[in-house]
Parts: sequence; structure tokens; C-alpha cells
Amino acid sequence: MSFLSKLKEAFSKKEDKAQYLAGFQKTNETFGDALSKMEYEFHGCDDDFLEQLTIILLESDVGIETADLICDKLKEKCKDFPSLTFHWTMNFLMEIMKEIYDEYEDVPVQWNENGTTVFFLEGVNGSGKTTTAAKLAYMWVNQGKKVAFIGAGVSHKRCIEQFVELGAQVTLCDQKKSIEDFGDYADTLRRRIREIENNKDATAVEQDLMTTLEVCYEFCLRGFHFEPIDIYRSDATKFIVTENGLLPPFTSVRGLGETAALDTVEKRKGKDFTSVEEFSLCCNKLSQTHIDQLRALGAFAGLPETSQLTLF
Repeated sequence: MSFLSKLKEAFSKKEDKAQYLAGFQKTNETFGDALSKMEYEFHGCDDDFLEQLTIILLESDVGIETADLICDKLKEKCKDFPSLTFHWTMNFLMEIMKEIYDEYEDVPVQWNENGTTVFFLEGVNGSGKTTTAAKLAYMWVNQGKKVAFIGAGVSHKRCIEQFVELGAQVTLCDQKKSIEDFGDYADTLRRRIREIENNKDATAVEQDLMTTLEVCYEFCLRGFHFEPIDIYRSDATKFIVTENGLLPPFTSVRGLGETAALDTVEKRKGKDFTSVEEFSLCCNKLSQTHIDQLRALGAFAGLPETSQLTLF
């Protein structure tokens, strides 16, 4: 039985999927490069060619059903051309992939009127996700919108590097200026990222922290920053988008839970605190540790420690 027949038979049984996909190794090689290498062993659109094409599609994260559909359509299209060249086979392949794509109608962008609109780009390696993201960003920046990139996935480290480079090219920000303005913050983030990367004994917690650090580093390079927590403006649990960055919620303080945060937001209503002491007495679900952390984060800027007057 051929590889393709085995694959189709295996995927008729859900429990066998993992067995057949386990042998496919994910690669950073682009989809186009992988196809180009097939030219050296091309002898027509036969089962061997279709088998290799199926493997490339699967390694590039194309679903089994779609890969099967592409190969079936290509085999049908090529059967009347026994002397077909590799070049024309690739042309047919691109036509088929475009036909499958065109079956899904494009829909207008649905903007989130009450907050940030998130766009998720997905595709095979080398399909142009990063370039597309940069072009969309350039268009939206010119429309007066603020844009931030977030890279994720198997190759998210390189993805973030590309976003930094492309971001500077499409004038999302002046990369050099961003690093100068937020140099200390960026350097701190970069050092911590390197520490975890170079630590072979990094804990699971530290490895999970890496994603947050990388997103913050990218955020910083884009020219944005985190504002100090504000006892009057910060939300209990949600980040608030401001003119220059993000205003953290109370729950971003280590150990400060949602119940205490919600209680604080409720009790501050209509208040104009005259001291840290008054705030602490009013928002009494906050511990002294929370107050100390808020103080260290600059949340009490301009407020005296006590409401008592000093006469001498």
C-alpha cells in the first residue's frame, strides 16, 4: 500500500492520527524552498511526487484534509499532461491553492469600538505573514491608528526580531529613538531574557515568564511604555490603553487579588485622598505589603505619608 493510501486510511480513524503525524518534523525551511528542492528529483506528477508534496504540506502545518484535497486536485489536473515539466506543475499547484483560498469570501474588518482590535495571522512557513503584518501596520498607522506587534509560536523569537526591523522600516517608530528613550527599561528586560535563555536549569515558571518578557521588550521598542499604577485611574483587573502606553490594573501588583482590587476601586469613588495613610485606612482590604509595593511603583506620587500637620 502506498504512503498516500496509508495516510488516508489512518485518518479515517481518529485514534491513529498521532501515530502518522509523529514522524513529521517541523522545520523552519520556507514552503517555497522545500518545493524548489523537489525539482531535482521530479519525474512527473506521480505517487512519489505527491507523497513528498503531502509531507511538505503537513510539515508546513497544512491540515491533512486540505493537503489531501490539494494533492487530489493536482493529480486530476496533471493527468492529461504526461510530459508536464516541474515549472508547469508548480503553476498548477499555485492555481489550485488560490482556488481553494478563493472559496472563502473576504469579510470587512470588524473593529472593536470598546477597546483593542486583535488580528491573528496564520500560515505556512515563508507564506508572508510577517510582511503582511508590516504592510497592514503601515496602512493603519497612516490612518491614525496605533499598532503593536506580538510574535508567538515555534519561531516567535525570530518573528519578534523581524517585527522590530520591519516596524522601523514602515515608520511605526524610530527604532533608535525608542531604545534611547526607554533604554534602561529595555536593557533590564533584555538582560533578564538572556539570563533565562542561558540558564540550562531555568524553572518552568521562568520559562513561562520568557513570553511575557519578550512581549514587554517588543512593546518597549515600539515606543510605548507602562505608566505607574494610579490610585485614582487604574482599573481593578484590566489594563487601560492611554495615549502613550498602558495603565496597569491593581491586580498587576504581586499578591494583590481580584477581591481586594475590586474593593479598592469601589471605596476610592468620590475620594480625594490627602495622604497614603488615609488611602490605606479607606481601602482596608490592602495589606501593608500591598501599600509598600504601590509606594515602590510610584502610585502615591505627590501624596504625603500622613495627614497630620507638622507645626515645627
